[in-house]
Amino acid sequence: MHHAVMNFLPTARAVSLLKLGFSLALVSAFAEPAEVAPLSLDQALKNFATAPVSAPAKSDALESGSELRGGGIALGAASAAFTEWRSTQSQLSNLQSYFDNNDYANALRQARQYSRQATTPEIRQRWNDLIAALEAEQKNVEAVVISKIDAAIKRAGAAALASKQPTDLDASLEELTTLSENRNHNSTRTQRAYNRLSNTSSFLQQWQDMLFNLAEKDHEEVRQNLRNLSSNNYRDRPVTRTQVLAYASSLKINGMDIDATMARLDPVIARAASIALSAKKATELDPTLVELELLQNEYQNSHDSPVRLAHTRLENALSFFREWQDFLAAYEAGDLKDARQELRNLGSRTYTFRPIPRAQILSRANALRGELESEPDALLSTVTWKNLRDVRDRLALLQEQSYGRESTELARYVSELDRLLGARLALDRKQAGLGRAALLAGASTSGSCGSTGLALGDMPTAMSSLREAWWFEAMPALTGLADLPARQGTEAAADYANRQLDAALGASDWGRAYRFALLARDTRAMVATPCAEREKTTGTSPADALGSWLLGQKLEKARQLHAAAAAYRRALAAGSPPALETVLLERLGQLPDAPQS
Repeated sequence: MHHAVMNFLPTARAVSLLKLGFSLALVSAFAEPAEVAPLSLDQALKNFATAPVSAPAKSDALESGSELRGGGIALGAASAAFTEWRSTQSQLSNLQSYFDNNDYANALRQARQYSRQATTPEIRQRWNDLIAALEAEQKNVEAVVISKIDAAIKRAGAAALASKQPTDLDASLEELTTLSENRNHNSTRTQRAYNRLSNTSSFLQQWQDMLFNLAEKDHEEVRQNLRNLSSNNYRDRPVTRTQVLAYASSLKINGMDIDATMARLDPVIARAASIALSAKKATELDPTLVELELLQNEYQNSHDSPVRLAHTRLENALSFFREWQDFLAAYEAGDLKDARQELRNLGSRTYTFRPIPRAQILSRANALRGELESEPDALLSTVTWKNLRDVRDRLALLQEQSYGRESTELARYVSELDRLLGARLALDRKQAGLGRAALLAGASTSGSCGSTGLALGDMPTAMSSLREAWWFEAMPALTGLADLPARQGTEAAADYANRQLDAALGASDWGRAYRFALLARDTRAMVATPCAEREKTTGTSPADALGSWLLGQKLEKARQLHAAAAAYRRALAAGSPPALETVLLERLGQLPDAPQS
């Protein structure tokens, strides 16, 4: 039994393979081994070489049957640990392929699975010790890898700036290639380092191509190389874009100084940007665009033109300023929505060069949004009979350019201005009745108060003032009364009509009361005010009640007594003023009985 157990112990060669698989292979490729942790990977692996219970003790216990006597429980636990320990040897063999490939991620995943599956504390602890050692070793090796890559990238950048001949970069490229070929460890942290390594290698090859073309005096290709090196194609670069541009400026190609070329171009573009920001009309940009187009033609037609970077910058500037001119044209035409959209396009479009900073473009777009939102209030606050048509048309255009709640609100104002225009036109033609109908279109005139239209309280002051002015101007024609009492201060038309209604009811002047009841109903149809207080003196529907009363009077004079009685009953049912209610009851008492209608 003793010798059978001993056959499961890992050999010295197995332990050596485990150690070499994770430590020596990678560390020897990149740097010195990491510092030994409190429990090293080597020690964690060696822990599996020792059984939880010695083989002889286990054999003796099983042969004597002692686990069936007093020490049976403890020995049974030891037996379980020993049995599970034997299975770990095959589990460690399963990890061997990960060790061979230095695959920390999968080795850790498998080890964690074995730890979860362990049924005894002793074996679970050994797996946990191995997991902790693997994680520590992984971090150490990754740190070495990343440090070595970053150092190589830094040396490559310095070599590029110092190089004079293409061969000056051969050693750096060989170092980068060697590091890339030794890539036998892959994790999220090292992945980013290897990406930087790949970008650096590509950048250095482009720089070597530039040196080769420079030696061959192929200046057009040199310009292309420099444009590529200064572009945004390299997410990680060993030489900054500023350093590339400084290097390019130091070159003399066919007698053309790149610095001098840019010094000529940049002031033209800066001046164009200043003109664009201050321009109010699209035509103000025409001379600037002509100047830039002439400069573009000069660069295109010259074999000794500056580097392509300068030409690309000019093309971007021309495209940008043409779109800015579109913005100015839309703004000049009053189409604020399209103008704002043009600015938003300018801010979102991808330019390798932008003559006006994006922050300034967005600031202008936000200011335009504020202008869009404030213009309706500004227009409505100054509306008069003279500019009513212009204000209405401008609001209609703004309503088309808006959306959502703003569009709905503007549509209500446009409808109200249409009613005012119709009422004004009818009154000018001496057709006050048609004007009244136009003004009340969409409003409820049932009863003495209440409204389904736009209430005066919801209107801008200037609009409500126009409506009030119309009622007072049309009042003589609407009531048929030329001797109207004077208005008291800034008294509203509805308040004036109710005051005259109260006076006529008090004087039992039913005809005059009827005229003012109609006027009170029409004017109050546009005012959201409580009805309860007025109904105490006027009834719920004084216009309908007084109309039925006057009709009954005519029918009574015509000796149509039954019809007159029916009209009086309708007056009572409509909610007549209290003063009239007494008269109605008296008249009904004096008329012969008639069928109820």
